[in-house]
Amino acid sequence: MIEPVATRQAASLIFLCFHRFRNTLTFAAAALLMVAAVSLASVAESKATSGTCVASIADLAGLNADDSTDVNAVKEYKEAVAQLLYKARYEQLDCLADSARLHKEKFPGGMWKLHLLYAGVEAPLRHATPQDWNTHLLLLKGWVSKKPRSITARIALAEAYLAYAWDARGGGFVDTVSESGWKLFEERTAEAKRVLEKAATLPTKCPEWYVAMQNVALSQNWSLADARALLNQASAFEPDYYYYYRMYANFVLPKWNGEPGDSEKSMKEDADRIGGERGDILYFEIAGSLICRCNNDLQVKRVSWPRLQRGFELLEKQNGPSMTNLNLLSYMAIKFKDFFLADKLFTRIGDQWSTDTWGNQSYFDQWKDYASKAASATSLQHLWREAADANVQASDGPAYKSAFEDKFKGFVQECKLSAGADDGTFEVLISVSQDGFVEGWAAEPETKVSRCLQQTLMAPRRSDAKGPFPQPPQPHYKMRIDLDSPIHAAAAPN
Repeated sequence: MIEPVATRQAASLIFLCFHRFRNTLTFAAAALLMVAAVSLASVAESKATSGTCVASIADLAGLNADDSTDVNAVKEYKEAVAQLLYKARYEQLDCLADSARLHKEKFPGGMWKLHLLYAGVEAPLRHATPQDWNTHLLLLKGWVSKKPRSITARIALAEAYLAYAWDARGGGFVDTVSESGWKLFEERTAEAKRVLEKAATLPTKCPEWYVAMQNVALSQNWSLADARALLNQASAFEPDYYYYYRMYANFVLPKWNGEPGDSEKSMKEDADRIGGERGDILYFEIAGSLICRCNNDLQVKRVSWPRLQRGFELLEKQNGPSMTNLNLLSYMAIKFKDFFLADKLFTRIGDQWSTDTWGNQSYFDQWKDYASKAASATSLQHLWREAADANVQASDGPAYKSAFEDKFKGFVQECKLSAGADDGTFEVLISVSQDGFVEGWAAEPETKVSRCLQQTLMAPRRSDAKGPFPQPPQPHYKMRIDLDSPIHAAAAPN
């Protein structure tokens, strides 16, 4: 249960502000602190939020960081949570977690504060020594001891053991792990599982429990069927906690338990299962983590760039701008060689570049400069895209697109057969002449299927020939088609 701030506690908070700062602040500044304290206390008891859980102005600063304007907001939040653990403020940590869980509190980018709270206490800050780990685990065990019915304390301890296990194993290939490293890895993972099983008996339930158990599944090399069953249980409990789907997409990467394409397939299937705008948002939320982990161009080709962008746009419309997500999308735009979009995103980012995404400012500046120069070379393609988007919004646009695709899908299937395989999704921009011929073509990224389509549809023709497509509403009609659409997958040749 959340322990709300009562009137008596609000009065104590006001007194604390004056007492702590009376020798250093002017009366006006002290008055401002008083107003802030009263403002915090005015939150209704039935709607307690994280701001009511702590009395320290310094703690509140980190917990209230704003990702819409500050790219370091998430980092500051996690560090503020870590400081609460180091000060053994277990009541406040439970209050924060209970509030975040009950109200499903999120940052502007859609990131759950509950998940980030656990991330803040998962491991010691900075590079940790064995002594740091011992201190960290003792603090978490103290939390469990003092708050035995706290689901948050037990999950935090389990995730710390898992992080400690991977610290012993290292991130390299199997043959790089020492015998003692394997032993520690297995022992610590087993302890994490034991703690989670105990946590499952508590009356309060938490979506992060499933994320921690998915980490156990990866560490203990569970079967695909068991890992999928765990994901199904998790999504039934809290379908919007997107970290489950990220964990499973990582589980089926080729380096762990899957085959090439399994991760991208699971991502698409999970997004399709949810469907609609929420499904597109989930696609972005999973893909962001997946693409930033890979240096594999084939993997990028198996991801739908148009759908990924739709997910970002819908998420921003729903939750507002996020510096974290702007950095993430700009990085992905570079991966997909969409330098026009990347250039726009870099302008929005300004100096709010993300260390987690870019590593260092030199690398960020390098791509920012490159995107600016490359954007001018691809501006015509984006003018086509804007024209295509405008055409489909017109009154006659949907009907023409449907009629065009009825013909187009036959060529797609013929080229898939000719190419020997369906080698990924891509976006194609087409200019259709007044007599129904394809007079212009641009595909991103290029694949065997897209090259076959271009060669087929852009072939020389007689001047008196009739085009394969219906007459468009106007000459030089621009079309945009995403080759991740279900209509193309199940189509039969005409």
